[in-house]
Amino acid sequence: MIDESSTIEQVATLVCAALDGAGISVVLSGGAAVSIYSDNEYESYDLDFVPTGLARRVDDVMESLGFEKRQRHWVHPRNPYWVEFPGGPVAIGEEVIHDFAERRSAAGVLRLLHPTECVMDRLTWFIHNADRQCLDQAVQVASRHPVKLARIKKWARGDDFVPTGLARRVDDVMESLGFEKRQRHWVHPRNPYWVEFPGGPVAIGEEVIHDFAERRSAAGVLRLLHPTECVMDRLTWFIHNADRQCLDQAVQVASRHPVKLARIKKWARGEGPQGLVRYREFEERLRAAIEE
Repeated sequence: MIDESSTIEQVATLVCAALDGAGISVVLSGGAAVSIYSDNEYESYDLDFVPTGLARRVDDVMESLGFEKRQRHWVHPRNPYWVEFPGGPVAIGEEVIHDFAERRSAAGVLRLLHPTECVMDRLTWFIHNADRQCLDQAVQVASRHPVKLARIKKWARGDDFVPTGLARRVDDVMESLGFEKRQRHWVHPRNPYWVEFPGGPVAIGEEVIHDFAERRSAAGVLRLLHPTECVMDRLTWFIHNADRQCLDQAVQVASRHPVKLARIKKWARGEGPQGLVRYREFEERLRAAIEE
C-alpha cells in the first residue's frame, strides 16, 4: 500500500514488482537511482523506469546483414543508408500505435506507419518544435496518399489517446497501486513521488545495458542500475550538457558504493571530445569526497 510514509525505494519496488507480476520487465534509472544509491542526499521525486528489451538480438540480425554499428547508428560499407532503433513503444506524442501498414516485395515484408500516422509523426515535430521541414514532409505525404484529416485534427487537439496493449497493462498495474496519470507522469494522491516510463532499451549514452542490480525487501524486488552504470548515467548529462548537479550526483553515488572506475573512464573516452576532460574532473571530485 502506497501512502505518505512510503519511501522512494518502497514506491519504486512496489511498481517494479507489480509490473513483474504482469510480465513487464522494467529497470529504474535516472535521478531516482541516484536517490537510492546516495541514501537520499540527492532527493528525486521522479522515478524513471525503462523497459528491458531485445537489443542483443537486433545486433545479431544487423551484423548478419553486413551492417556495422557506429555509435547509435548502423551503417553498411556498400550502401549510403543508415539504420537506427529508437526506444519503443511506437508512439506519436502520447498515443501508442498498434496498427501498421505493410508493403510486400521480393525482399520480404516492410512494416511501417500508415500515411495518416506518418503525417502525425511529422506534425509532432512541427507542433512542439516549430520544425517547418517536418511540416513540409507532412504535406508531401498527405498530398500523395489518402489520410484521415478528422483523426489528425482530433489527435492534434490532444484528446485521442486510449492506451491498449503493453501501455494498457502498465496503466492497469499503476491504477491498482493508486496512481493517477497526469500527462506522461503517474502521481499518487497520498505520496510525493511520481513515476515515469521513458522508452527503452536501457541505455547510457550509446551503450545498451543488459545487467542490472536488484534490491529485495518485504515490498518485493526492485531492479535498478548498478552503481557503476548509475554514475555513468549521471555523467552523461555532465559530459554533454555541463550539468554540474549531475556531476554532484555521480560523486554522491561513487563515494558510497564500489564502482568500476576503469570501465567508467573507458566509456567516457567514447563520449566525445569532452568525455575524458569531464571524467578527470569527476575523478578529482570523487577523490576529495573520499578524503573528507
